[in-house]
Amino acid sequence: MLCAFALLFASALKAEPAVIVNDAIDTGVLNRQSVQAIFTMSRQHWDDRQAIVVVVLPSRHPAHAHFVRNVLDIYPYQLKKSWDRLIFSGRGVAPDQVVDETEMLQRVASQPGAIGYVSDKTLAANVKGVKIVENK
Repeated sequence: MLCAFALLFASALKAEPAVIVNDAIDTGVLNRQSVQAIFTMSRQHWDDRQAIVVVVLPSRHPAHAHFVRNVLDIYPYQLKKSWDRLIFSGRGVAPDQVVDETEMLQRVASQPGAIGYVSDKTLAANVKGVKIVENK
């Protein structure tokens, strides 16, 4: 049984993480640089000037580590360090943190301007996936 769980866990981590946004956000594509700016809290508004609400999983959650390494192309500790710098300098606030991917889907669906991620392409109502393209 432990081996079966390990295989399921490993296969879940091989899936490409999906960036998700609230359905009201008028974007279906973001370049990797924009995603990095959003999740490091450098970019705070969508193109329509609506505030971006970043939603993340706990730093020890496997899907968080996988997303940060494979999509943001940094280490989780580097991301936390950038958030801490903004918070302690008074220039920013911490992202909203949820406990699991179910709550992630619910929060992104219910929060205008929200962006988050899940470990696979499974989506919920009022949430849409965003295609990530390489920087030009």
